Amino acid sequence: MVAHRRAGALIPAPDRALRDHAAAPEFIVSCIVRAASNRLDLVRRLPSAALLCLAIGAVHGAAAAEPIEEIVVRGQSSLAPEFARVGNLSVIDEDVLDGIGLVHPTEAFVRVPGVWISRGSGQEHLTAIRSPVLNGPGACGAFLFLENGVPLRPAGFCNVNNLFEVNIEQASAVEVTRGPAGAVYGGNALLGAINVVAPRVDDRPPSLMLEVGPWDFRRLDVEGGVATERGGVRAAFTGIDTNGWAEGTGYQQEKLSLVWDTAFGDWTASTLLSATSLDQDTGGFVIGDDAYQDSELRDSNPNPEAYREAWAVRLSSELVRPLEAGSLVVTPYLRASDMDFLQHFLPGQPLEENGQSSGGAILRWRNSGERLDWTLGGQLEYADTWLRQTQDGPTVGSPFLVATRPPGTHYDYEVQSLLAAAFYDLAWHLAPRVDLVHSLRVETLDYRYDNEALDGNTQDDGTPCGFGGCLYTRPADRDDTFTDVASRVGIEFRPDERARFWASAGVGFRAPQSTELYRLQSGQTVADLNSESVRALEVGIEAGDEKGSVS
Repeated sequence: MVAHRRAGALIPAPDRALRDHAAAPEFIVSCIVRAASNRLDLVRRLPSAALLCLAIGAVHGAAAAEPIEEIVVRGQSSLAPEFARVGNLSVIDEDVLDGIGLVHPTEAFVRVPGVWISRGSGQEHLTAIRSPVLNGPGACGAFLFLENGVPLRPAGFCNVNNLFEVNIEQASAVEVTRGPAGAVYGGNALLGAINVVAPRVDDRPPSLMLEVGPWDFRRLDVEGGVATERGGVRAAFTGIDTNGWAEGTGYQQEKLSLVWDTAFGDWTASTLLSATSLDQDTGGFVIGDDAYQDSELRDSNPNPEAYREAWAVRLSSELVRPLEAGSLVVTPYLRASDMDFLQHFLPGQPLEENGQSSGGAILRWRNSGERLDWTLGGQLEYADTWLRQTQDGPTVGSPFLVATRPPGTHYDYEVQSLLAAAFYDLAWHLAPRVDLVHSLRVETLDYRYDNEALDGNTQDDGTPCGFGGCLYTRPADRDDTFTDVASRVGIEFRPDERARFWASAGVGFRAPQSTELYRLQSGQTVADLNSESVRALEVGIEAGDEKGSVS
């Protein structure tokens, strides 16, 4: 027997018999025994983990009776085809992620140069990619977060804490591009993109891991799958329950990934179902001179009433068909999410509730030739989003704050959006070791905004506020359309297999987010905003081998 040491706890690993395709009953019994011996009350709190464990055991046991050849169906979920050549794509692979055993995304991204994920309370975070740490209503629009190449959120409806909605813990890889990536992947890739590749389908035996630690930290990871004649199935679940290191900062988080690879006719398909849930008690800011030096004050929570509750579900499928010239890749997707959180950092502590349901498809026609590789594609996406902000009681503070931040409804609106885009990516092989690339994307994003509260700068009953007006302004119904172009051009020279030189220039963009356009404040009636753009020039040198590299 081997063992894993995690957070000070010695956790038994599956016996060799279990690794060598054990029957389902043996796996399930072993799972229960290990759970009991480790006081695994997480199973009681997370019944879906127990069901998943049973399902994995049943599927794996059925497959063990008739071993088959491993078949890997490779989808188009990676950013590498467009950015491994002429660029700075960084990849955190599966072995590194397994070794980290991360609890928060920042533990993985500290390994990527030019990237900083600032850790907040619980699972909250802020992102920086070759930039300052950005915050505010539209700050998250500067970065594009994807799963298997599909954006986690609709265009214009970003989440500044978006990484807690994706299963990084059990991913097969995490890819990061630094600099504008909008020429291929669209708006919001203004400063960079992060793509999480789902667990890979193979015939590895099931695994069960329990981690315990300080502050009543408990974590359960269950993963398993089976290869079939037409592809395979993989399931991965992770759940965390902790009281938090400071008073009233605990959270419960669950993430589930189900991957199904198959083939039918001339098509291969890789389908992914992702689901996440977060129930968090959020910590407030500790105030005082040298507060960090006071251990009692440091461990306190000035805002025990603060919380965040969120869930997200995504379903996507990568359909690939070979053609006489290249291959056709069609990626339809559906998404839904919902989040409530108390804005304890604002006077009056208003409650924000938001959600979205969206769907779309990405089409790519790819071909590789002796002199030219090319990709032609398009994207169409529809989203129905909403946001509501309400305040239960009067604001506490100065007369100005009390008068300008009244209780009641501050915002209540819906936004329907339609995105349409066309793009191409070209790579000319000018010489055996020289490539020239060019990418271009044209994208249109249309908003239809519907205000469901009173228009204007008043309280929700139409009463004006003192001191010149309420802080919150609700614009009248309107439509807004933004059309943008992103491009890049670059050249790469590889003198040998261990070195490469490249230079590239690119333009990225992001359209205004809906919260920037329709969540206005005092003195604003219409947000007259244009899309934001950035221009980047990069020169790079990379040299090394499998033992190490310098760039």
